[in-house]
Amino acid sequence: MIKYTAGYVNTHNNFVIQNKRLINKSFVDNKFFPSFCLIKNFLQRDNPVKPSMLLQKYFWKIEESVFIPLISRENPIWENTIKWQENKDNNPALKFYNLLPKYLEKKYLYVQQLICPEVPINFITQSDNEDFQDQVVDFYLPQALLVIEIDGRDEHWLHWYNDKERDTYLGKYGIKTIRIDTKDIHQESVVLLAKIQEVQSRIDQVFEDIQDKKGGLSHFLSYDIVDYENRDVLDSLALTAIIRFQIFVLEILMRGEISLDQDYIFQIKTKEKLEKRCFDLALEDLWEWLKNCCILQNISFPIPNWTIELVENFSDFWKNKKSSWSGISRKTKDNDENKIIKIDFSLFKRWTDEFLSDPTVFFIRTDYFEVFDWNESIIWE
Repeated sequence: MIKYTAGYVNTHNNFVIQNKRLINKSFVDNKFFPSFCLIKNFLQRDNPVKPSMLLQKYFWKIEESVFIPLISRENPIWENTIKWQENKDNNPALKFYNLLPKYLEKKYLYVQQLICPEVPINFITQSDNEDFQDQVVDFYLPQALLVIEIDGRDEHWLHWYNDKERDTYLGKYGIKTIRIDTKDIHQESVVLLAKIQEVQSRIDQVFEDIQDKKGGLSHFLSYDIVDYENRDVLDSLALTAIIRFQIFVLEILMRGEISLDQDYIFQIKTKEKLEKRCFDLALEDLWEWLKNCCILQNISFPIPNWTIELVENFSDFWKNKKSSWSGISRKTKDNDENKIIKIDFSLFKRWTDEFLSDPTVFFIRTDYFEVFDWNESIIWE
């Protein structure tokens, strides 16, 4: 996946694009490439960045001081990442993850959405420590600086000293570790309930520290005080969708996935209250940027003929064709199917490994890690 920081409003502005094919592509240098880089850098120069004059005409009443949490109400889908040495039907780490909504109090109900599995220790600490190279924690809740480890593997006693060393090392960075034994997960024992209570207490502690330092509620627990039906909030969500779509378009242009001289249909699947017009505006605004950049480069810029479709499910291109399959070459079919850009788009969902199920779809998701600045477009494989 490729990580970015970009936003027009005060929300979780770290997001990712997931597509295995895309990250394996190098940048393609052409006459428009300098303009793509200039626009992308401008969109990422501040967080949040001020919208263009064009966007301000449509979204003129944005309260930058109001923080809007982005949290999904759906259960995350993890296919293969939450691992265990035992067989798939007896995976205590996955069972613990799936039990969280059952035992978390209502106030913490959506914490599961924010817990990331299999996070490298050196990524958490943002340091390169050879002693912990290639080591990962079972779960990490970055908003609470909390690691959750599932203990009980057959070989666990061999790693007891290493576990203690890891916990001490993470503690130096202000990160707490809670360890849960597999037997307590399988039995759903009182010890498991106590551990989950410990998770909630840690969240409260960090939340109080944030309030003391910032004097505000810039935290995921403030989602319950936000009216997501409010017009101003909906406009803020639309602006967030616009800048993520703009960054996405620039990225696939820079990597040669698409080109300005071809026609494309962008099929966008989203369950959120995002209107087609916000994606149309995203393109219109990009064309204004490109037009002016091309004037500076003294090159012509023909506005592409691209179409936006909001869909519930991705359609088979040829099933919608009136012509029959007969007489149509495989090459022609492949070329036309490549003109459809499929995007699974969500502001509220965090990324998972579900993108691996379909390499033809680009997944755009919010990142788990809010405090890092991904202006360098970090690739995480």
